[in-house]
Amino acid sequence: MSILNRKNILLGISGGIAAYKSAFLVRLLVKNGANVQVIMTPNAKDFVTPLTLSTLSKRTVLSDFFLVLEIIIWLSLLMHPFHSSEIYNDVLFSYIIEGPFM
Repeated sequence: MSILNRKNILLGISGGIAAYKSAFLVRLLVKNGANVQVIMTPNAKDFVTPLTLSTLSKRTVLSDFFLVLEIIIWLSLLMHPFHSSEIYNDVLFSYIIEGPFM
């Protein structure tokens, strides 16, 4: 039995050349028993399609970061392994303009 068995993981994918590796990571996590929910930025879709990730994770891919708040209770682990400054710029800009999680 894997340590990931029945863990709920939110995998964030942003637009960068390493985003193509996310499909391999999703496959490994699911193979080890994890429940993976993928969320991706619009630019990440230039590197890997949501259809590929939803097929591997067996869940609908989210692209609205504010939907994340609805699945925080479900979450065991948040992963954003292949990141770029884009994700931080998006979150910071949203925080400044709209306030914290509003």
